[in-house]
Order: sequence, then C-alpha cells, then structure tokens
Amino acid sequence: MFFLALLAGLNLGQVLRGGIKKLDLGEILRVGPDSSLGISLGVYLDFYSSYMVWVVFTISFLVHLYSTVYIGADPRLYTFLTYLTLFTFFMVVLLVSPNYVQLFMGWEGVGLTSYLLVNFWTTRAAANKSALKALIVNRVGDLLFLWALFILIREGQTLEFVSLSSSLPPGVGPLFVGAAAAKSAQLGLHTWLPDAMEGPTPVSALIHAATMVTAGLFLLFRATHFVEEIRPLLGLLGGVTALFAGTVALFQFDLKRVIAYSTCSQLGFIVVAYSVGSPELSLYHLGNHAFFKALLFLLAGLVIHALADEQDMRRMGGLLQSMPLTYTLFLVGSLALGGFPFLSGFYSKDAILETLYGKGYWFVYFACVGAAYLTAYYSVRTLVLVFGGRPKGGLKNFVAASEADSLSLGVVVVLGFFSIFHGYLFRDCFLGWGLTRGWAVPGVEAEFNVSLGIKLLPLFCSLGAGFIYLVGGLNLKWSTTWVGFFSKRWGWDLVDSSLARRLLVKGYLLYTGVERGFFEKLGPTGINFTIRRGYDFFRNRGWFSFFWLAVMTGFVVLSIVGVSPAVGIVPFFPIWMIRLSYYSPRTPPSQQT
Repeated sequence: MFFLALLAGLNLGQVLRGGIKKLDLGEILRVGPDSSLGISLGVYLDFYSSYMVWVVFTISFLVHLYSTVYIGADPRLYTFLTYLTLFTFFMVVLLVSPNYVQLFMGWEGVGLTSYLLVNFWTTRAAANKSALKALIVNRVGDLLFLWALFILIREGQTLEFVSLSSSLPPGVGPLFVGAAAAKSAQLGLHTWLPDAMEGPTPVSALIHAATMVTAGLFLLFRATHFVEEIRPLLGLLGGVTALFAGTVALFQFDLKRVIAYSTCSQLGFIVVAYSVGSPELSLYHLGNHAFFKALLFLLAGLVIHALADEQDMRRMGGLLQSMPLTYTLFLVGSLALGGFPFLSGFYSKDAILETLYGKGYWFVYFACVGAAYLTAYYSVRTLVLVFGGRPKGGLKNFVAASEADSLSLGVVVVLGFFSIFHGYLFRDCFLGWGLTRGWAVPGVEAEFNVSLGIKLLPLFCSLGAGFIYLVGGLNLKWSTTWVGFFSKRWGWDLVDSSLARRLLVKGYLLYTGVERGFFEKLGPTGINFTIRRGYDFFRNRGWFSFFWLAVMTGFVVLSIVGVSPAVGIVPFFPIWMIRLSYYSPRTPPSQQT
C-alpha cells in the first residue's frame, strides 16, 4: 500500500529529477516515460546505527531469556517469542536503513509488532483498547512521515541519507518532528505509552528501553538537516514533556505506570539534548536510559509475579526482607534514573543540564531541573511503597513472596552491571575521542565553563527530594484540586478520548451515509434490487423467457452500438447482414458445383 501511495504522489506532482544512479537490487519503479525513482535496500552503518544495533541486540537477547521464564507457563510461549524476534528484526531494519523508504518499512513493522505484543493476551479488554489506542495514535506519526516523503519526492530530493542536496524544501522538518513526537511519546501524542503497560512486562521493557520509543528519536538523528531551523521549538517540547511526566508520575499507584511515565520524562531529556545541537549527547543518554529502564521494568515484573500479579503499590510493602537482591537492584536502577553520581544516568543527565545552562536556555533548563527533582521524589516514593514498611496487601501473597529463579536474576544482574558502569565506560566514545570533532562538543564545553555550584544543583535537588519524602512526604497533604489535576494527567487523556470518540463517530456516520448509503444503493445493492424486482415482475406474469430474451437482446444491441463506431463500422450493419442472409434465396444442392 505504501508503494502504491508513493506512486500516486509521484504522478500528482513533479517527478523525481535525476534519481539515484546506483541500485543495490537493480529494481526501478517507473514513474513516467522519461523518469524513474530508484530505491535501494541495503545496510548503512555509521556511529549512530552501530551503537544502536548493539544496544538493541543486547537488551533484546536479555528480554528473550527473561521471557522464557516469565511467560513459560503460557501455552503461546513460542508465539510470544516469535513476536519479540520480529519486533527486534524490524527495529534493526529501521536502524541500518540507507534511505527513508527502508526506514519507513522498519517504522511500520515496529508499529505492527508492538500492536501484536501489547494485545498478546487477547481476552483482556484493557489490552485490546490499549493496543488499538497505540495503533491509532501512531497513525498520526505515520501520516506525517509519508507527507514529508511526498514533499521530498515532489521537490526532486533523493531519499538517500548520504545524497541530500544543499537546497532543502521547507516544511519537511516540522513533519519529521511530528512523526518523531508520535513514536517517542512527546506531549500531546504521549497518551498511548502509559496504556501500553497492559501488555506483558517483557514487552514493556523492550518497548521503553530499546525499540519502539527510540525509533522516533533515531528519525531525528537521520533528519538533522531538516530540523536545524526548529531546534528551539523542539527543546521547548522536550522540556515541557519531561516536567509533565514527572508531575503525573507522583500520583500514580500502578507500579508499571510509574515507570512508564518516567520513560516519558527521560524521552523529554533526550529530545532536549538533541535540540541543543548535540545528537551524540542525546544518543548517550538514550543508551544509558535503555539499560536502567529495562532493569526497572524486569524487576517490576519479578515483584508482580511474587505478589500473584498485584500491580497496585498501595497493596505492596515489606518486601525488603523476602526479596533483598531485587530491592538492591531496584535501588541501583532508581539511583541511575535519578542521576546519582557515578552511575550511568549521572554522566549524561548532568551533561545535558550543564549544556542547557551554558547556552542560556533558561526555561528548558529549569523545567529539566524540576523534572530531575520529581524523578528523585517518585523514585524514593516507589521504593518505600514497594519494599519498605509492613505488608499492606494479602498476607498469603506476602508469605509466598520470594526471590525469582536464577535465570531471571542473572538477566537483571547483567542489566544492573550496565546501569552502573555503562555511562563511565562509554563516556569518551560520546564526548571525546570517538567523535570527528574531537573534544569540541557542547557537553564538554559546558563542563569546563559552568561553575561548581551549578553542577551540584541537580544533585542537591535530587537529594532534597528524597529527604523531603522520607521526612514529611508520607504525611504531606495535597490539595484535592491538584491531586485530581495531576492524577488525571493534566486532562490530556480526557481530551484525547473525547477527540478520538468524536472523530470515530463522525467517521462512522460518514461511512454509513456515503459508503454504505448512497454508493451502496447506487451500486451493487441498487443493481441487485432492480434485477430482482424485474425478475419477480415478469415471473409472476408468465413472461420469464421473454424477460431473459429482452435482457440478452438489449445487451447485444448496446454492445454493438457502443463498439461499432469505435472501429469505424456502421452500427447496424451486422444486423442488416443477418437479415439479408435470412431472406436471400438459397441455391438448391443439385445446382451447386
């Protein structure tokens, strides 16, 4: 369908001038008699794609191992593993694509497999609705992506990443940003991400860590030329998204939903890092985030299984004694998420904040500092509600809770190792010698230009947030208005559901009134009704043979009248010949020679 739409777009506008001269597969899509569009399918590796492929393969392998135990009792285990493998395959196709067409193929494949995975338990109504919501919201990004491709083709631009001309058509940048915002859950198009938690926990880990949400960010890495003019707007979007998700996560009680909103907040940080002109710093935080976020989700799955599928944190507590290793790793992941010194999140998050301060983006800087404060606050809140205090749920579940099997613990221990050491081990690759520009990057410049007090400000905010919650947060009284506002996610879900409901109702009315109404009665239903009524009319009067004779005669006459002038013959000449042959005297057989 995409290629049909692509050809339709080419026929409507000016066709591609020149095209791509070298084809990997030798396939050419003919657009006109004198022009063609060459599309090559291949592998294109650079600094961004090589690193992302390594991250995707590492986390996907660990999630596959974890799933063999987590979904081991499910009769559709192999179907689930097949979906996971297909998900990874399409993500790799997206990462190694040499042009926007192959990237779009991986983009669509990731969206399809995410729908299958979120809706894996098809008997759950909540999973059905969440998967459908994710699919519909991501259609917005797909439409914007296609629109941008049509503009590039119409303006004679090549679709290869390495062959973009210096004259770039306007309007493509905002379309790419909109597509990335839908896939990476930025504010306004974020509502599908928390609802995707209705799928199995391994799916949540893979979607939030290395695949689905990173696809939109990778599109920005490939569309740097088009987004250059709107970087400030992109930074504003990321800062507001980070602050919004942090405030909402404070008032959630579903364990997986809290971690999901923290993903949305960290995606805002990644977009902000990209907006300051440092895609390497953005990719650095993306990799750090992938490991500790996969760790948190898989640990949440272990807690949920230990408590007989309980996800409400208000019915947890007291797990520190029965699950000490799980608690330790959860603490490591939470500290890395909050940017605690010398853990993975610290190296990239502090570099982002220092760069914002050094460049003077004050609103985005204070929004991100506030988001960092909120991250520490809800991380401590989650640890206290899940592992601290006394059991608040069923005593039977608490007594049966214990550490998971050795394979699952081995997976989370490996992720815990990366959550601690990945930031330190890969720091120079992203901020130093691994770059073609040497050390002249915004993160390193800010590191030497920003004062020590500014560097320590995020740390003090994080420590202060944890201290405030431990000392007085348990008894902190919030206004009912603010609690309702934040717990209802700023009203975005209400607006989104209302808009979607109105659009779907209008679409249904249009479908029933036009497609199944006017055109149906004018087309097959009307023709069927006419024939049936005519048949009943002639059959009741004993004229059945006359009815069919009249129909066939009319069909033959219309065919002759319509075809004969086109071939240069007088319309009724064949009938005249039949008449002459019928009335002409025949020669007796005895006179024939």
